[in-house]
Parts: sequence; C-alpha cells; structure tokens
Amino acid sequence: MNSREYCPPYWDSSLPLYERAIQEIEKIRSAVHWFPAFERELPPEAVYSSLISALGKARDDGALPAGLVHRLADLPENIRLVYFSGDPGELSSPRRIGLPPEGKPAGQVHVVVPFRARHSTLRLRNILACLHSVRSQSDANVKFYVTVVESDESPVHRDRLEPWVDNYVFQYQPGPFNKSASLNAGVACTKEDSDVLCLLDADIVVDREFVSRILCESQNASAFLPYEDAFYLDLESSSRVVDGLDADGADFVGTLSGCLLRRPPGGCVVVSSERFRSVGGFDPSFVGWGGEDRDFITRLERESPVPRTPHTLLHLMHERPEMANAAPRATHDPQAPGALA
Repeated sequence: MNSREYCPPYWDSSLPLYERAIQEIEKIRSAVHWFPAFERELPPEAVYSSLISALGKARDDGALPAGLVHRLADLPENIRLVYFSGDPGELSSPRRIGLPPEGKPAGQVHVVVPFRARHSTLRLRNILACLHSVRSQSDANVKFYVTVVESDESPVHRDRLEPWVDNYVFQYQPGPFNKSASLNAGVACTKEDSDVLCLLDADIVVDREFVSRILCESQNASAFLPYEDAFYLDLESSSRVVDGLDADGADFVGTLSGCLLRRPPGGCVVVSSERFRSVGGFDPSFVGWGGEDRDFITRLERESPVPRTPHTLLHLMHERPEMANAAPRATHDPQAPGALA
C-alpha cells in the first residue's frame, strides 16, 4: 500500500510540499557527500527512519542551512501525513482526562456506527473488531448502547453484526454510500434526549477507557473530537491488532506501523443530542467518499468551539473505493496544519 492510499485527500493536497521536500534533500546531498539518496520506488518504512537520522546528523554537524534547521524544528506541528513506526502511546499526551469527583462517569453514551461492505472484505473484519473493542470497556458500570446502520441494497451482514449491537438498522441505499444518511438514521434510535452521541467510523478500534473518557469530557464540552491525531495502520499492524482483540480483548501494546494523520476532521465525533439537532445533523447531500465530517464540524464550530482531547485514534487498513465518486469538497479542511514554508 502506498502513502496516498492511506488518505488520498491529504496526500493530494500535500503533494507540492512533498515534491519541494525532495528538492531540498537533493540540495543537501550535493553539499553533504555522505547523505543518503532518496529512492522514490522504495516503501516509506525503508526510507523514513534513515532519512530522519541523516537529517539529524547533518543538523548536528552544522551542514544544514539555518532556515532548514528552523523548518525541521517546526516539522511535527506542520506535517500533515507522515510514516510512523513505534508505540502509539508515544503519540498522545500523558495527561489523562480525570473522572468526576465521585469517580464514576455520569450519563449514557449512544455509539452509532455507519457501515457498508458488499462482500466479506477487510471492512467487515474491521467493524467486527470495532464493535469488539467498544464492548470490551474496563468499567462494567459505564452506560452505553450501540447502533449499527447497514446501508446497502440488502442487509448483507445482518447475521454477523446483530449479535454485537443493541440496535441493528438496515437502511436501503442502492447508490453510492451516503454516510450522512446512515448516521442520521442511527441517531434517530437515541433513547433519551440527554444521551451523548458518539459517531464512530467502522474502521476505528478504541481502548478500554474510551466510553468513560467520553462521558467525563462531555461534562465540559457539548461537542468535541476524542482524539488529536489518527494513526492509519498498515496491513500487518492492523492484522495484529485484530488478532489481539480476538485473543482476549486487551489493548494492544507494542510497535505499530502506518501513517500518522495530524488533526483530521473525521473518524469519531462526540456531540450532545441537543447540539446534533441544533445544526440539523449530517448533510445527506454529501454522497460518495469524504467531506461530510468537515462540514458537520464546521457547522458545530459556528455555534461554539469543538475541542480535541490528547489521544490518538487507531484506524484499521481496508480496501479503498474508487475515488472518482469522491465528494469534491473532501480536500477542504481549514483546520489542517499549516504548510511547511
């Protein structure tokens, strides 16, 4: 899998910056005889670590222009999509969101997961892992319920999904997948007006404290993103995470590889039922791939800020749809990090 396939909009909008970075590397090579060549045809895991090490050595040796040293220092905040291999715990702030004074999260969470997979694909594997992780919360007393909306021409995977959820909803959707319509249908199953909505993509696996953190943070914000960045795992790492869930439901600890997306707008959003209604829910005019999450967050932000928590989402690898039907606004993300100037 090449880097573009992790997140095509991020890759396409950042391509001019990547090309400029390669030009800068070639300039360094012409001045520093030992600096490694950049091989475009090699996978990122074969290039990234050695390149970063070489840049660090060249900086320490005083072989880099001052301006480039400054830009390297700002790189973690400005980069948008980057290869990563390591412990995902290193990506998050050590600060944990505290529990309420009584030590018990208050309220109830409605987890809504939209889904479509025409065949028994990686997407089916992923949603089963997603639901398994949600059901594996460490606090047996935390209150939540789960709705899955399968939007397709027929309820293809009802038998596989229904045992994991409180509500299975089939929504007839014969055309391109409409995630907005699926989410709106799932939210309609909310039991109480006071319930907190967790709108979760089917390819995300969560940790054992996930629901407790949501309930705690929802006392401070009526809408928020329960993560800072998203770690899009490669195929091998995705398989190991899923295998770990199948074994005992424990959180995965160890080295994972893939691409890190900085401050993406989608994957999971938490919002009060009242706030969801106040902005009219998701816009079903977004048909195909992308754009609906950014639109929803933008409309929420017109009312009040939508903060992020210092955590990292884990996204499992899956097949990518044909991008020809992608929403034309998918690359519009005014919240994205700034360009590397």
